[in-house]
Amino acid sequence: MSLNELKDGSVALITNINADDELKLRFFSLGVNENKKITKLRSSLGRATMEILVDSTCIILRHEEAEKISIQEL
Repeated sequence: MSLNELKDGSVALITNINADDELKLRFFSLGVNENKKITKLRSSLGRATMEILVDSTCIILRHEEAEKISIQEL
């Protein structure tokens, strides 16, 4: 299941990140890496972007970026 399939307000565990090295480094610098618990706070109208919470940091991701993050819903 990818992150963009998660419902707003749900919590999940990141199981894999299927991205190129540059995007993986960007995710890592924001605290988004495997075995981290994340909360999907909300999606924008049209689902072009979404707001997630990782630790105590709110992050906005594009739909294409969220699609590269595999998760397991908790």
